[in-house]
Amino acid sequence: MFLELTEALDCPTCQSGFGLVAFVDEAHDRRVTTGWLGCPMCEIEIPIEAGTIHFIPSSEAPTGTPSPDSADVLSDFNPTEDVAVRLAALLGLSEQKGIKVLLGPGLADYALPVVRFGERVEVVAWVEGPSSASFSLDELAEGINPMRSAPDRPWPIRMGSFHGLALKGP
Repeated sequence: MFLELTEALDCPTCQSGFGLVAFVDEAHDRRVTTGWLGCPMCEIEIPIEAGTIHFIPSSEAPTGTPSPDSADVLSDFNPTEDVAVRLAALLGLSEQKGIKVLLGPGLADYALPVVRFGERVEVVAWVEGPSSASFSLDELAEGINPMRSAPDRPWPIRMGSFHGLALKGP
């Protein structure tokens, strides 16, 4: 997790609007690989493991797989590079720097190709379930910020703090 990302995050429990505080156990450059985030208002602790922010306990993480009959808008595009180019264009990566969010099932798989289209871009990628989309330290260093959060809970991003958003429904 990019350390400065804490300014864009908000507590999913109390939604105080004050942001979160990072407590770092291990970091590489400006990337927190192990530690936790804390809310100064409600004192909730949110673990960071392997660079991934866990806004829900692993016991609450979704374990099922999407139903095969659910419509997947991105499945029409092939190869993956085509989808990454379309997402990069949607997010305005050629013109704007800042925090971009990929929110929806399967979009985290496109985080690495998307982040490579921009300079000084941080991509927050919603990761489903405990076994989905893990990233190496090198990929995290390129600007990927994986985040696990329950889909039925408020998204922990402060309003007005990101510069692009790609959404995909279940």
